[in-house]
Amino acid sequence: MRWLVSVLMVGFTLLMIQDFFPATLLAIKIPQGIIIGTILVIFICISFFSDKEKEKERGFKWNIFTSFYVIFLIVLLSLLGGQSTSGISLDSPIVWALFFISVFKIYEEFKRRQSKKSQEI
Repeated sequence: MRWLVSVLMVGFTLLMIQDFFPATLLAIKIPQGIIIGTILVIFICISFFSDKEKEKERGFKWNIFTSFYVIFLIVLLSLLGGQSTSGISLDSPIVWALFFISVFKIYEEFKRRQSKKSQEI
């Protein structure tokens, strides 16, 4: 299952690179449709073949990782001189709103887990 997640992250990263540097994927001949199709197939595979109990724990870690990974990619690609063609940037209030909503959800889940642990003791 980890290899599926790795391929998913590579696909997402390639799409972000395509957004910030539009000529890059054209230069290495990777059609954007293939990347999007691959990501969709992986999402479907993960949802069908995943263990639901383990996914609750992984989901929490996944939310933390993806929230900060997206911000990291935006910062890195901006520092490398890229300009988003779709408006994804650190200046965008939508990006920050989504990030803070994600952090709030992570915090709420963390609090819920802590209270559940204290009730078990």
